[in-house]
Formats: sequence, C-alpha cells, structure tokens
Amino acid sequence: MCDANQVIAIADQLAMQLEPKMPLEVAMLDYYGRELEIWAADGNTARLKNVAGKIRETWEALRPSIQSHGGSPQLQKFDDTLIALVETASSPTEYSLLAAPVQGEVNNLRKVFQQ
Repeated sequence: MCDANQVIAIADQLAMQLEPKMPLEVAMLDYYGRELEIWAADGNTARLKNVAGKIRETWEALRPSIQSHGGSPQLQKFDDTLIALVETASSPTEYSLLAAPVQGEVNNLRKVFQQ
C-alpha cells in the first residue's frame, strides 16, 4: 500500500503540470492523508508524527493560495480543526481516525481551485 501511495504521489505531480491552477500542495495533502492510514495500520507512531509535521508544512505553503481563491470556509475547517487534531494525535488509532476526514477536506480544497 505504501508503494501504491508513492506512485499516486508521482502521478499527482505529473498531473499538476497539466493542470497548473491546482497547487501541488493539494495533492500532497491527499498523499499525507493516505500516509496517515498506512502508518497507523503499521502502528508506526514515529512516522505518523513525521507525517503530521509534513501536513502542517504543506498546509502553511498552501494557505495563501486558498485565501487568494476565496476559500475562507476551507481555511477555517482545515486549519482550526483538522490540523490541530492531527498535531495533537498521539496514538495510531487517533491518526487512523483522522485520515478519512483529512482526505475529505482535501477534496473540498480541490473545489476551491476548480471554480
């Protein structure tokens, strides 16, 4: 599953070249959401904490683009809710429960750039 996720990340990077109005960070947040699933199933808390940090870094890079595209509701929900929960998670179970909501919100972030 980890290898498949990496292949999807590469495909997303290539696709972003064809659809430049969608920032690569959106695809990377989706990738990191899947990473939460993968490493939670493996019970690898160290990797999960690393992924949580990557989610924060990627989010900080993406925030200005979302703001400039009028995505205030998405900003608030992703930043105030999900990022905080991911950053405070401490067990594989907690991370696992957050994976689907992160990916769901990434789909909402995509909509900001598809308008």
